[in-house]
Amino acid sequence: MRKKLAIVRGANLNKWEMQNYEPLSDCFDITAYTTAVHKYDTSHIKLSVMHLPGTGGGLLGQIEGLEDHLADKEIIFSADSSYLFSAQAIHSKIKHGNKVICLQWENIPFNYDDHEMIFKIKKMVRENADHFIAVTSRAKEALVLEGVPEEFIDVIPMGIDLNRFQPDDQAMMSERKRLHISTEEIVVLFIGRIVWEKGVYDLVHAASKILRDRELKKFGIRFVLAGNGPELKLLYERTAHLGIADSFLFLENYPYEEIHRLHNIADIFILPSIPSPNWQEQFGMVLIESMACRKPVVSTLSGSIPEVVGDAGLLVQPNDHVSLCEALKRLISDNELREEISIKALHKAEREFDSRKTAERFKRVFEKVLSRRTRGENIRALYEKGLQCWEAGDNEKGFHLACSAFAEDPDNREMLDSLVAMGRELNKLEDVELRLRDYLCYHPANIETLLVLAETLLNMGKPAQAEEELQKVFLFDSENKHAIDLTKQINSRLSI
Repeated sequence: MRKKLAIVRGANLNKWEMQNYEPLSDCFDITAYTTAVHKYDTSHIKLSVMHLPGTGGGLLGQIEGLEDHLADKEIIFSADSSYLFSAQAIHSKIKHGNKVICLQWENIPFNYDDHEMIFKIKKMVRENADHFIAVTSRAKEALVLEGVPEEFIDVIPMGIDLNRFQPDDQAMMSERKRLHISTEEIVVLFIGRIVWEKGVYDLVHAASKILRDRELKKFGIRFVLAGNGPELKLLYERTAHLGIADSFLFLENYPYEEIHRLHNIADIFILPSIPSPNWQEQFGMVLIESMACRKPVVSTLSGSIPEVVGDAGLLVQPNDHVSLCEALKRLISDNELREEISIKALHKAEREFDSRKTAERFKRVFEKVLSRRTRGENIRALYEKGLQCWEAGDNEKGFHLACSAFAEDPDNREMLDSLVAMGRELNKLEDVELRLRDYLCYHPANIETLLVLAETLLNMGKPAQAEEELQKVFLFDSENKHAIDLTKQINSRLSI
């Protein structure tokens, strides 16, 4: 029977990530969870998608009723540790015993730790998740710095469907014709959110220099920007102000299911991302899409971009339109260099970013985590080994192992009762006292434990301390017969 896998992404559920898990449908019974109001079109996702009510937004967006839906899932695959719904996944684990794996995109260590609520969420998730998958090595390093042991982190980059994203001359010709772009023009393509941190103003400013460069006048150059965002209107105005609007084509709503066709019209793909205090490029799905379509990349040394692009592009300092212009000029004017980098881009995409291969890597991690014993299971195994040693006659070792198990779970009454019996038989009353006090930290008003502690202290020759514990019993039960009998024994000893 297939194990049940829940993919929890809140309002951010999208097709471009889910293509990495769709091939696993034969191995796992997968349900993806999003909110009723979500950011992206989910209609093309080839998985079961559940839309639940949501409250709040951003990192603190909550999915109502999520824990109940997760009750029967063997694995919960959530997102970064900073999301509230990742904490909901941990609550489900505590209640239902699920395994929780988090996918980490965040590559800034301790990001948002100045926010009290997010700090608490991250701490809870880090301490209780069973495993983490980082999409880049930089994301892994952020987790390690925050205290996640390396052995609980795997690095698996995102992949794409290489049957869709591949060089396609026919798509190039037909899409250029549809967009009224001639085959002779050199197309510089940007796909992404039209926001400052994506470097869209640097792109326009670099384009202005390119279009004024006398050495490049012989080239017909078109800049195509696909995406939407708060800077779009101002970007229109900036191109008009610079007198270059005719060289720009803005595509505000280009469907993702057709985006591979758009990639193929490009001669150069550009993503001039700029880091901000709380964000730097975490991966760049559009980068690997363009590389798979055999396009050279111009991008920046921001976040995880160098790791993703490698030698498949030219990388410059962020927030530097002059350097951006120089990199573009090199590729526009040097066809051989463009061809060389294009080949490297295609080979890197085929080698590292095939979604069928990444799906297999995710599968191996899921299976590894499923086979791993939980912390509670490890504690139980240690305790049971102690009992086996005791029953086999190795009492000292048995008692030591049982004490070690109890130290990891000092709220466990069953273990405590066994330790008390073992300790009394071995006359290790000081150890018994310590374990009883550990348990009372969790249950300070537990009369039974207070009585056992008092009796233990009395047997250790500490009648005054025993009397202190009995006074606590009398606060809750002034007529407790056992406590009265012990008090008489104490008085008898004190009178001698």
